[in-house]
Amino acid sequence: MFLVCINDISDIFQSSSIKLFADDALLYRPVNTLEDSVKFQEDLASLEQWASQWKMSFNTEKCLFYDLTTFFCPASGSKGS
Repeated sequence: MFLVCINDISDIFQSSSIKLFADDALLYRPVNTLEDSVKFQEDLASLEQWASQWKMSFNTEKCLFYDLTTFFCPASGSKGS
């Protein structure tokens, strides 16, 4: 039954991609500009609307955000911002 409920989830995103495995989902996209960030936020809002429509909820304890970058900050000697 779960697979029937999530069958249309990939159709709701305008600019992001989603990977599904069992009951886990990974929503992702490159964010290089403010516009990219806004588009990603819009897709997150679409995901929230989709979940509400299907009476589903997300386990916030399992929700993570990863910021992957190749930016190097010489002042601190660490990667990232």
